[in-house]
Amino acid sequence: MMKRFYFFIVTVFFVLIICFPAYCSSDESDSQDQIGWDIFGKKGGWLHAYLSVEEEYSDNIYYTNTNEESDYITLIRPGIWLSIPGRKERTRRISTSKDTPGGISISRYDQPSFRPFNAYFSYEPEFELYADNSDQNTTSHQLEGALQYNLKGGLSIEVLDQFVDTYDSYSTSLIDVEEQDKYQTNLVNITLGYRISEKLNVKLDYSNFLVDYDENENRGFNRTDHTGTGYIYFQVRPKVDVFTGYEFTQVDYDRDENSDSTENRFYGGFQWDITDKSRGRIKAGYGVTDFDDSGIDDAKDYIYEIQLNHHFTPKTSLSLTAYRKQEEADLSIYDYILSHRVGATYLQRVTRKISLGMRASYANENYESESGLIGGSEEREDDVYYVNPSIRYHFRDWFSMHLEYTYEKRESNTALYDFDTNSVLMGVRLEI
Repeated sequence: MMKRFYFFIVTVFFVLIICFPAYCSSDESDSQDQIGWDIFGKKGGWLHAYLSVEEEYSDNIYYTNTNEESDYITLIRPGIWLSIPGRKERTRRISTSKDTPGGISISRYDQPSFRPFNAYFSYEPEFELYADNSDQNTTSHQLEGALQYNLKGGLSIEVLDQFVDTYDSYSTSLIDVEEQDKYQTNLVNITLGYRISEKLNVKLDYSNFLVDYDENENRGFNRTDHTGTGYIYFQVRPKVDVFTGYEFTQVDYDRDENSDSTENRFYGGFQWDITDKSRGRIKAGYGVTDFDDSGIDDAKDYIYEIQLNHHFTPKTSLSLTAYRKQEEADLSIYDYILSHRVGATYLQRVTRKISLGMRASYANENYESESGLIGGSEEREDDVYYVNPSIRYHFRDWFSMHLEYTYEKRESNTALYDFDTNSVLMGVRLEI
């Protein structure tokens, strides 16, 4: 078990020996000139590559409440991304989840641009290698690309596609806790925007989201979602908009294990992008889910979403996300999940080389069911806690080392679903 960890430590040690003398013998600007990696877009900013190598120890790799098993895990994440026109900082285009109807887990900020053409592409594989449980090794892939064209007269068109090839978390499996279920998702999203006037803007959106499991016993969860949205924005102050919108999603499962449904969501809210220091969106409304199965009552709930980003100083920032929404159940005995979540990320640059981070979240998940198959109760309720402090040392702009601790705990009204896990991770990251 320890051999892999020792190998990782030795590798990091030799990397430090190679890089640290050069760092100490030259200042920051000189070292950048000596690298000579302009071919990868260091000056132009349109092409970037990165590599992250991490070693993690977990005391409960299968997320079980009994007979916990520990292991060392090596995580290797190479990646490449490009942007036209070039940019130095990567902005994540979209966040997806197979559990969210329509696939888009939290709405994304617009990417305003006055250029007529914008393009973005990224590819990131991930290799997860276990020291003692090598039969659990996995390889995941994520590809994402987007094209945006802004026409004269205020019309804009954007086409986005995201493909993910990955695995379910161990925490979602109850039949075989030592097996991760592989699946693929693909999201195609088309957005039309039209600025009617300086203050009035309209957006229409269509997306197609596919979920496809490899194993036959899981194919009851394969589905196709169709989502259409329409939003009207009105500028009340410079860089402050109020809006109202409607979202429609049709969820169509390939088999009859789960019920197809139609969702209607009505929203109102406001968003702001006043300065680089403050950006946010708050929207709230009402959602109605109509199930094709007449034996399942319609789900009617108020829903909301909050995204806040604030830079207190150039060295201190805080991000906050929160939502209440309906999600697809990961077990066929349940009809849907009413999920509440709040999460925060705090970043602090202590010195030019040292930065601290803290991520924390809390989620409450209510599994709704008409069947009452679990312990005579019609509902299952989980509370999930997550804490992740970290420290990072920047040897150069393109080379850093980090150390993280993660604690995750799930408390359920059904003890079968309980677990808690602790993990420590150390890694290095190179970016060009």
